Amino acid sequence: MIRSILTAFLVLACFAVYYAQEWRYEAKLSDIAASNANALTKSHERTQAKQQEIATLDEAYMQQLAQSRATVERMRANPERVRVSATCPKLPAAADNTGVDNGAIARPTDAAVRNYLLLTERHATVTAQIGACQDILRLLK
Repeated sequence: MIRSILTAFLVLACFAVYYAQEWRYEAKLSDIAASNANALTKSHERTQAKQQEIATLDEAYMQQLAQSRATVERMRANPERVRVSATCPKLPAAADNTGVDNGAIARPTDAAVRNYLLLTERHATVTAQIGACQDILRLLK
């Protein structure tokens, strides 16, 4: 009889320990899940904030690029305004002139003007793209 009472008590003690451990592990798991949920929420908020900052940077660089392209289009509309910052040296009066005016302002050829405008547009595009990439990389650090 005592044996059966001790066995029953031992079985009850084992069940009690099992359920107590399960309750403690369940509490730990819920704490871990809550902690992970908070970390995920904070991470999501940081990601959204960075995405907003990147969108702002993108908008600023797109405006800069649009302004640069508008400047190039204005120059394309009036290519006569494209000038070379140079003058021909004045020849002495005794020198033989071959039909070139002395001291005339240098004027680029049409092909040179087209190339200049193309290079100016590409330079503005690349400058805006590289600047945007650098700012985004600084932001993501």
